[in-house]
Amino acid sequence: MERGEINRRTVLRYTAVGLTLALAVLILVASFFNFPRLEHVLLDNYLEANRVVVRFLAILMFVAAWHLHRRRQAALFLVSILLLLNLFLHLHAHALHPLSALAMTGVAVDVAALVLLFLCRNDFKRRPARQSVRQALTLGVVCVVFVLLDVGFGYFNLRVRAGESVSYGGVLSDILRFVFGMAAPGAPGAAHPLYEWFAVVFIWAGIGICVLLILRSVVIDRYVSRREKQRARALVMAYGMNAASYLTLEDDKLLYFGTGTEGVIAYGIVGDVIVVAGDPICAPENFTAFLAEFKGYCTEGAYQCLVMGAMPLYLEVYETLGFGHVKCGEVAKFDLATYTLRGNKISKMRAEVNHANKETESAEYRPNEARDLKIEAEIEAVSRAWMKGKKSGSLAFSLGGVNLDEPMDRRYFVARNQEGKIVAFNVYLPFAAGDGYMADVTRRIPRAPGGVTEKLIYDAFMQFHEEGIRWGSLGLAPLAGMLEGEENQRAAKFLDWIYEHANGFYGFKDLHRAKEKYVPTEWEPAYFCYVGRFITPQMAYAAIRIQNPQGLGDFAVGYFRTRRAKKGPMLPSEGG
Repeated sequence: MERGEINRRTVLRYTAVGLTLALAVLILVASFFNFPRLEHVLLDNYLEANRVVVRFLAILMFVAAWHLHRRRQAALFLVSILLLLNLFLHLHAHALHPLSALAMTGVAVDVAALVLLFLCRNDFKRRPARQSVRQALTLGVVCVVFVLLDVGFGYFNLRVRAGESVSYGGVLSDILRFVFGMAAPGAPGAAHPLYEWFAVVFIWAGIGICVLLILRSVVIDRYVSRREKQRARALVMAYGMNAASYLTLEDDKLLYFGTGTEGVIAYGIVGDVIVVAGDPICAPENFTAFLAEFKGYCTEGAYQCLVMGAMPLYLEVYETLGFGHVKCGEVAKFDLATYTLRGNKISKMRAEVNHANKETESAEYRPNEARDLKIEAEIEAVSRAWMKGKKSGSLAFSLGGVNLDEPMDRRYFVARNQEGKIVAFNVYLPFAAGDGYMADVTRRIPRAPGGVTEKLIYDAFMQFHEEGIRWGSLGLAPLAGMLEGEENQRAAKFLDWIYEHANGFYGFKDLHRAKEKYVPTEWEPAYFCYVGRFITPQMAYAAIRIQNPQGLGDFAVGYFRTRRAKKGPMLPSEGG
């Protein structure tokens, strides 16, 4: 599309949004102040609707128009319905009495907004974001309560005007009896039979919306079809070079499948930011086209785009397509063909493994071959003990879960003490198109023998080597080595300052030291890649928020817990 056409559509879109906002503001103002001419234009047309309903519709139109600015599909649909309703009521009023010149102006504004929205309808491509059950329940309850109070207000007014002596509480009680079948609406002799039926239908409609919101969040948005997951799994195993590629299959990810290119991208949404977990996954020769397609998808939805943990392999492609980048840490990688415990550099690791060898034994648990519910119960017990000792909630998005109910290609290694009890376990994810495994989840009970996590990692790496696997990985050490070979020095210095001074909130240094002890063969740099020249504050917030389901306050809680308990920073084995 030519730039001139894009500019024209942008002008049309903003004009439509402006007209809708102006109309919403006028309706809202008219509902609070006594402006006879304005009320005649904007309020009298709502038949016998009370002012509370008018204010609600005005606020709804205002909020929907604001979301039009964010190019949401749902907002386009809702605003169109509200504008059509407003237009219908104007025309209905015209059938009763001629409209004034001012009223005709209101009709013209309404029609103009509708026409402009129709002309630029293809610009509104942002789909609804996923909702949690809590959000759905809150919205649904608010909807039902508002409908109940408003219907009660209208019924109260009708009965007062009829000369009845009633209280608002009594009116609400009557309506609830109608709604739940304890009294028949529209019974013979009823003063307002039609309104009673209206109340029943309207309130049950609100309850229905509440139920649909909850079902949508629980069933639809939380569900990824088996076919989609298997399609993504095949792509990950064929082309997933990034150490974080297998996290694509975690349930907290949304999946984008290419339309012109066969590939998959795992992402999440925080506000107006799409956060991508690792590089797009596709055949190397298709990477440029697939990334360009996804960038266009983000642009169409008016999203900012941030890729977390991009590999240096495709950095030039990101730059060519207009992405900026800054280092976000380093990935600990091991060449299993040469990895050994010999040498002075790895003496500490060797000593811990030797100590654990005296007190524990390791073995692989393979649930895909034969499930053992006793073993899985012990693994879950270790997880619960680990969570109790953790100073903040479990991180998400850039870390996986245990997933014993759907292990797929994950590998599980457990360590038993001399009594035969499982005291630690690790979960490994495949990467490098199946030629590597990353230690993703590493958990142990608080009183596990020293060095048990180190032993599990070393034993697993040696078994992978015997199977012909080339690479092992401990994943990303966030914000490590920020100033080494980084061009974007301003951003790198800021992130390095966080690395040096924010360990009370998250153990950046301790996590890096824990991985460094294993003496990786190489530290592969990883990057934030983002559309534009700089990381925006919204992107920075999204990168933090998406990794902690409990919210930013959870980091602060962990910080104060650490200080109050006077313990050291986060244990290395608590990182996954």
